[in-house]
Amino acid sequence: MLRISKKLKIFSFVLLTTFALFLIINVVLAEKKISTDFLNIFMEGNKYYKEGNYSKAIESYENLVKSGCADGVLYYNLGNAYENIGETGKAIAMYERAKKYIPRDTDLNYNLNLIEPQLKDISKPFILLLPFIYIYNAFAVEELLFITEALYFMVALFIIILILTKREGILHLSRIFLFILIPLFIYFGFMLGIRIYDNEYNKYCVVIEKEGIVYSGPGENYQIQFKIPEGAKLQFLKTQEENWVKVKLPNGDSGYIEDKAIIGI
Repeated sequence: MLRISKKLKIFSFVLLTTFALFLIINVVLAEKKISTDFLNIFMEGNKYYKEGNYSKAIESYENLVKSGCADGVLYYNLGNAYENIGETGKAIAMYERAKKYIPRDTDLNYNLNLIEPQLKDISKPFILLLPFIYIYNAFAVEELLFITEALYFMVALFIIILILTKREGILHLSRIFLFILIPLFIYFGFMLGIRIYDNEYNKYCVVIEKEGIVYSGPGENYQIQFKIPEGAKLQFLKTQEENWVKVKLPNGDSGYIEDKAIIGI
């Protein structure tokens, strides 16, 4: 009995420590709470949109965004409104933001694929990584966190059963479940970690001018490197002086563009 007690103490410590870690992650990922009048302003924007008053709809939706509201449907509706007034770049930026929250939404993906310009991408992922990439893109970070937490507590439950029980049938069944659950926990936990890192350190932006001009340095006195179409998605590298930003294209080319020509996603 003393041996079991020590195992339980050690495992309980590990369980509580990991639970505290998940709790911290939940707090870090938590968005600002939606204000009490969110629904009224949102419905007001929807009303303007249905009436064809897209500018007023944008004003309502943008007020919610500026107040700190972050919601997939809000960004999706805002993207639709921008698309209806011909601001394709801003529409794509809002669709990209919406994908962080509702990545599997059929209408969202259809609209985005319809208007997003396709830039050459030199990266070709290894075929065995394709399932990983698919699942990575198919889940929002909050969903990955929920799945990882659920798997963790199921693993913890079966480990506790292994410690406490002596019945061979239950032990055998628990080992089978752990054989399945532990790799899944590691898999989704790894994806969660990569997604959190990507959201924190890899920033992206979208060109909102009809044509984005990328220079070799931070200024129009530098040589023009290339021109990219409105709506092109770029990786944000760093901000330079005098409102210039260094960006990178999917094909690896990089250069400097004025910050007024892009919007973050």
